[in-house]
Amino acid sequence: MNPATSLLITLLCLFQVSPTTSVESKYFIPIGASDKTQGPICTGIDSQHTYLCTDTPATARNALGLTDRGTYINTGSSIVDMGVPQRLSGSEQEIKRVHEVLALQQRYIDEEIMSRSEYEHVRESCRNEHELCAFWTSVGECESNRVFMLENCAAACRLCLLQAVNMVPS
Repeated sequence: MNPATSLLITLLCLFQVSPTTSVESKYFIPIGASDKTQGPICTGIDSQHTYLCTDTPATARNALGLTDRGTYINTGSSIVDMGVPQRLSGSEQEIKRVHEVLALQQRYIDEEIMSRSEYEHVRESCRNEHELCAFWTSVGECESNRVFMLENCAAACRLCLLQAVNMVPS
């Protein structure tokens, strides 16, 4: 198997996606869920390239670095607190857009915040302070209500450097 195929399979397993499953329904493990899921949640691959999966959402949240106190993203050597868990509710289309925002936020954290040295000083403050940040981002509030969103939803808006520049310590 070539490396690209292996990576794709890993990502599909991690996000519980099969070729016939819609991606938007698989990016989020509900905080507080404790019952069995409809299928296993794969959280990684061990050194022998065996998928590590569980049927229990609480176990999956722990493996992925998520807690009931907030959404934590495990980035290997450090854990980034992304703030308040994001609410998933509304129509199917609204939930799909929130999932897309959360996926973009995760990519932003991985590829920008945790990877680039110029973000080092904002790693502690880049957070979502409200449970609707991802929803508000999905409906364009980062652009139309920038001051509020910078202060309360910098992670969802992917504007953490701008937040750090604009916020004056009290």
